[in-house]
Amino acid sequence: MIAGGVAVLSAISFYIHNHTRRILPLFIAIVGSSATTYILKHLIERARPIYQLYFEDGFSFPSGHATTAIALYGFLILVIWQHTESNKKTKYLSIFFLSLLVILIGVSRLYLGVHHLSDILVGYLVGFIWLSISLAILKPKS
Repeated sequence: MIAGGVAVLSAISFYIHNHTRRILPLFIAIVGSSATTYILKHLIERARPIYQLYFEDGFSFPSGHATTAIALYGFLILVIWQHTESNKKTKYLSIFFLSLLVILIGVSRLYLGVHHLSDILVGYLVGFIWLSISLAILKPKS
C-alpha cells in the first residue's frame, strides 16, 4: 500500500520535473517484480513459517515486500545517485536512508516470522532482476 503511494508520488514528481522518461521504467520494475512474485508464489506454494508474531496468510516464497523494496527503493536510489544537481549531503543521506529501509523491510519480515530467510533473499533477487531490466530501458541518452 505504501509502496504504491510512493510509486505514484515518484511518477508525479518525475512528470513535474520533466523527467518523464523515468516513469515507464519505474512502473516496469514494480509491475514486473510484483507479477513475478505472484507467479512464483503460486507455482511453489511454500507455506509460511509456523510461528508468526503477525498472522499472514497466503504463500511465503518469495517475499513480495522484499521484492518491491528492491524494485522501488532501488530505482529511487539510482535516480538520486544520477541526479548531479542535488546537494551532496542530501544525496548521500537519501541514499543511506533508502538503503536502510530496504534492509529493514527484509529484517522486519523475518522478525515478524512471516518469511524464511530464503524468501527474503529470493525476493531481493527478483526485485534486482526487474530493477536491472528497468535500468536497461532507462539507459542515459548518448
